[in-house]
Amino acid sequence: MRPDFFIVGAQKCGTTSLYRYLGQHPEVFMSAKPDPHFFGSDLTRADFYVKSEAEYLALFEGSEGALRRGEVSTLYLYSEKAAGEIQSWNPDARIIVLLRNPVDLMYSLYAENVFRGREDAATFERALAAEVRRSTGLGGPASQHPEPLMYRRTARFSEQIERYLAHFEPEQVHFVLLEDLRADAASVFRDTCTFLGIDASYAPDFERHNPNKTVRSSRIRRWLVRPPEVARRLARRVTTRRARREFFDFATRLNTRFSDRAPMEPGLRQALHEEFAGEIERTGALIGRDLRGIWGGAS
Repeated sequence: MRPDFFIVGAQKCGTTSLYRYLGQHPEVFMSAKPDPHFFGSDLTRADFYVKSEAEYLALFEGSEGALRRGEVSTLYLYSEKAAGEIQSWNPDARIIVLLRNPVDLMYSLYAENVFRGREDAATFERALAAEVRRSTGLGGPASQHPEPLMYRRTARFSEQIERYLAHFEPEQVHFVLLEDLRADAASVFRDTCTFLGIDASYAPDFERHNPNKTVRSSRIRRWLVRPPEVARRLARRVTTRRARREFFDFATRLNTRFSDRAPMEPGLRQALHEEFAGEIERTGALIGRDLRGIWGGAS
């Protein structure tokens, strides 16, 4: 029961929402676990990534009656190898790419990393300045899993899109803008269903997923992300990896609150838009949209 479509990213572009919407469709089976990251051999292998084909295929057990099977892994777009690996594994696969204003993506990703305890830079500007150092492995603990912290590289969509268009025919790749998803989720969902060849009249619950989050207690977050070594050793001795993950997820939910993100400093926003002006134009040309009017200004 191999998957035949992949939501490949980008991060913080509505992938969770689309995963949930498609998961409600009676003709679709979405993987039991989001972000398995089975493909992308160039990515730093996090503990929670799926490592074997048997484990990966087990995510689709029970999908025999589905017309389509899919998964979402938000670093497949970022990866330099995932496109080719997916194409070798399933040449007929359908690819869904979600994008958004790159400046907004970077700032949203920074906030998510702060919430997750992955980001130790006190400000977004400092995090941007640390990218080069982190990419060379000199950025401290954060450099152990650097991909989510590579803000500019994550937002350079054109080279990432070109990799997928080099491995798949244009009709196999579908693009979705988060701005469109927020403005008219029903229309975007219908277009996506048509792309996948499933009933486009089905309407799921269009609840928004994965909004901006902050922690109730920074001390609890630090303990969860980097527990004392004695606690780590004891947990590994008396519990399974799955149990530890479930406890981590449960404690994280209890320590979470939802709030609006503070606006970016205007001067930094303007500088980043100027820096990414050419990138926005190249991305628009690749997906057949004039993105300057959509992404050209502050949102």
